[in-house]
Amino acid sequence: MKSQGFVSSRADPGLYIIKKADTIVVLSVHIDDQLVASNSRPVLDKFKEDLNERFECADNGPVNYFLGFNVRPNRQQKILYIGQEIYIDSLLEKIEMTRCN
Repeated sequence: MKSQGFVSSRADPGLYIIKKADTIVVLSVHIDDQLVASNSRPVLDKFKEDLNERFECADNGPVNYFLGFNVRPNRQQKILYIGQEIYIDSLLEKIEMTRCN
């Protein structure tokens, strides 16, 4: 990633960022999962195409769930909701408290 101009985040070494003019691409890599986002659809599509030429990747479409987080975008309001409902539900099931209030 660094050879392509990406900079690794100081907060998370698995988070790579590249900025060019008004365009940004952010790539999160965790073991064999990745999540990529950009503020430009053409740049995002080109990045994914280039990445697929170098590595075997699967494009699962828009993100709904990633690393234990539920992700729900509201494009009209430009809001991204992030929660852990599925993770919490699995914990409650594990300790047999699915009917608690």
